[in-house]
Amino acid sequence: MAANMTHTINVPPPKEEPEREVKTPVKPIIKSGKSDSGSSTKSQKDENLVDKKELLDAKEAKYKKMYEGEVSSHKVTKTTLESTRKQVSDLEAEIARLLKEQQEKLEQLNKQTCTNCNDMASKLERAVVSIKEKDASIKELNIYIVQ
Repeated sequence: MAANMTHTINVPPPKEEPEREVKTPVKPIIKSGKSDSGSSTKSQKDENLVDKKELLDAKEAKYKKMYEGEVSSHKVTKTTLESTRKQVSDLEAEIARLLKEQQEKLEQLNKQTCTNCNDMASKLERAVVSIKEKDASIKELNIYIVQ
């Protein structure tokens, strides 16, 4: 009796799950003297040390050259500045000397009197007196005319 009986159980089929992408971590690329296995050899270490030493020497030489250039430039600028200051000082002294000379010459001109100047001054005074006299005459004549 048990052999003839078949029991069927309705079992739903398994759910199909979408395939998941498996994300693998990306290893950064490391450029060093070491191999991927993590071991290093003596020759690679020596090469790296030489490279670093050469790099440091090159940087030191570069900065030393830059420093020397700055010092040299500073010396040139300082010399130029001192030279310019001396030129300015010399020019100021020359200007002061010329001003003093001109003032002395002007004073001499003001003190000098020439014979022509005296003659002209007396002629001018006579002309002024003559004009005043004529002006007075005209005023007298105007008085007679108006009356």
